[in-house]
Amino acid sequence: MLLSVVMLNCETATLFMTKAEFKQLNIIDSFRLKLHLLTCAFCRKFKIQSEFINHKINCISIVDNEQIAHHLSEIQKNKISQLIDNNINK
Repeated sequence: MLLSVVMLNCETATLFMTKAEFKQLNIIDSFRLKLHLLTCAFCRKFKIQSEFINHKINCISIVDNEQIAHHLSEIQKNKISQLIDNNINK
């Protein structure tokens, strides 16, 4: 019983990883995610791929010899965070 409360499924783990890209997870969720990543090779691969994609998006390209930084507004970040929270709590 306790193990099922502590362990995440892959769907929730990927939601937590996505959420962590926009804001810090609380200690309990962070622990649960780390525990899941220790046991799930698929989610470790997802995390690596997601971090790579986000890094590339944040470094998008040079146009007219100027570095262009693409960032979400605070409103967009909050909306994404709310959508993730709503899906986690289903």
